[in-house]
Amino acid sequence: MIKEMFGLSPKRLLGWIVGICVFVVSSAYIMEHQFGVLSCKLCVYERLVFVAAGIIAFMAFLLFPPKSQSLFIFIIGLLFLCGGILALYHVGIQNHLISLPEFCNTQDFGKLTSVEALKEALLQTPFVRCDQVTFSFLGLSLAGYNAILSFFLTGMCWGWMKFHVMEKSLKR
Repeated sequence: MIKEMFGLSPKRLLGWIVGICVFVVSSAYIMEHQFGVLSCKLCVYERLVFVAAGIIAFMAFLLFPPKSQSLFIFIIGLLFLCGGILALYHVGIQNHLISLPEFCNTQDFGKLTSVEALKEALLQTPFVRCDQVTFSFLGLSLAGYNAILSFFLTGMCWGWMKFHVMEKSLKR
C-alpha cells in the first residue's frame, strides 16, 4: 500500500491533498455552523494551514508541470509540519502543559466606540478560550486529531519526495 501511495504521480498526489484539505476545512465549518462546535483563535489558525495547503496544491495542480510540482509538494509538507506543531502546541494548552497565550484569553473590542456597541458585540460573539476542549472523540480533542493528520500528511509529502528522489537516482 505504501509503495502505491508513494508511486502516485505528482498531479495525483496534489489532487489528493486538495481533496483532503477541502474535506478538513468543510468538516470544520460544518461542525461549527451546523453542530455548534465553536472554535477558538488557535483552531482558526490551524484551519488556515489547510486552506493555504489546499490553495497551493490546487494552483500547482493547475499551473505547473510535474517537475515543478515536486517542489510544491515539499513546500506543502513544510506547511503541514508547521500546522502539526501548531496543533501540538494547542494540545499542550488544552492539557494545561503550556500557559495560555494572551491572544487566546481575550477578545479584541478596541475598535468599538460606545458601551452599547460593546454590549452588542459581547452578546453576538461567542468566545472560546484556547484551553477549552469543545469537542473530543476517544479522548482526543480536534487539535489532537489535527496534529496526527498534519504530521501524517507531512510524512506523506516528504516520503513521496524521498521515494521519487531515490527512484530517479536508481535509474541513473
